[in-house]
Amino acid sequence: MKLLFYNELDPKKIPNFKKVKSFLEADDFRSAEVKKVGNDLYRAKLDRSNRLLFSLRVYGGQTYALILECIPNHAYEKSRFLKRDAPIDEDKIPTINALDEEHTESLPYINPNLPTFNLLDKIISFDKAQADVYQLHPPLIIIGSAGSGKTVLTLEKMKEWEGDILYVTRSPYLVHNSRNLYFSLGYENENQNIDFFSFQEYLESIRVPKGVDLSYREFSIWHGRQRVT
Repeated sequence: MKLLFYNELDPKKIPNFKKVKSFLEADDFRSAEVKKVGNDLYRAKLDRSNRLLFSLRVYGGQTYALILECIPNHAYEKSRFLKRDAPIDEDKIPTINALDEEHTESLPYINPNLPTFNLLDKIISFDKAQADVYQLHPPLIIIGSAGSGKTVLTLEKMKEWEGDILYVTRSPYLVHNSRNLYFSLGYENENQNIDFFSFQEYLESIRVPKGVDLSYREFSIWHGRQRVT
């Protein structure tokens, strides 16, 4: 099988990954000590303490292991993707010896030229045009028809930024939908302070300080002093 990596995961920081990677690429689940730990979620054993969490998908007759995260020190309860009340007891879960392709969920699209995938409420693989836009730096205007991926690209670009971020759109529905997409599957970013507003909400949030209105003459004098540089 082929491996694809969640775009926010750095494979270089995964301990003992090279060996486990070779096992998965060879469909050698026994050597990777693969066990099913959730709904379409699997773990491979990196070493005595650390585990590799991944999911399986099929596209175009090819099976892909989607590498999601490294779980240190058996801390399954801290996993972003494993949301469950009952603790995971590895000793009680049997090892999977072979891939069950027949029951592996398919994906509508995978860009075979990209080593990574993105993630909102579902797995996202950008096509060439989308991937090219994703690599650009703001300021940026994205133009496209309905369903072309403008919202997805915008939300994924926003994840790269730090500090105060404002998402504004004319549609209250899109505000609600975009907020839910952004924080889906337990996504968190401690380096961001982000707000999602409709244009009406944005205007209503603006507070005009109290003061005295300028006369036209006063404004004209001020305006005449301005110079375009």
